[in-house]
Amino acid sequence: MKRQILAAMASMGISAQAATTIALNWFPEAEHGGFFAAQAGGLYKAAGLDVKLLPGGPGVPVLQQVATGRVDFGVSNADDVLIARSQGVPVVAVLAPIQTSPRVIMVHQESGIKTLADLKDLTLAIEPQAPFANFLKRKLPLTNVRFVPYTGSVAPFVADKNGHNRPTAFRSPSWPKAKAPSR
Repeated sequence: MKRQILAAMASMGISAQAATTIALNWFPEAEHGGFFAAQAGGLYKAAGLDVKLLPGGPGVPVLQQVATGRVDFGVSNADDVLIARSQGVPVVAVLAPIQTSPRVIMVHQESGIKTLADLKDLTLAIEPQAPFANFLKRKLPLTNVRFVPYTGSVAPFVADKNGHNRPTAFRSPSWPKAKAPSR
């Protein structure tokens, strides 16, 4: 991934100690490891780049930041890039480091939910207008399913046995199993 990032930057004409910014789509985490490894290992500097990584989070408008020139590059979901392009937003995808979507719907074991078709009478923490949420709404009955914004916190899921979360497969499913440190 490090070589792909550097190649993408070079193809955009960014070089010679050029200052450039990469807006992350979420708080720094494993999926962003290549960006941070390139920075820590001096690869950007060796390629003549001065790279600043900007953390994201819930509601951070990465695509808009790229489109308006506030940042040079942004990490985003492919479906969001396609929607932006269809609306005339001047962004281009230059790298696809994740080839399979990491989206999951995390449920409590005792819920009895085994398939997406079993989703009913519950609250899903998924951005209500996100392409993934719209896909679910079109493809499933979703009887009495309420969508609420996903904040990035697993706390509501842990606290509510009827709650369900839309994290990613990389990190979130292990969170509820983690025990709080003893005091």
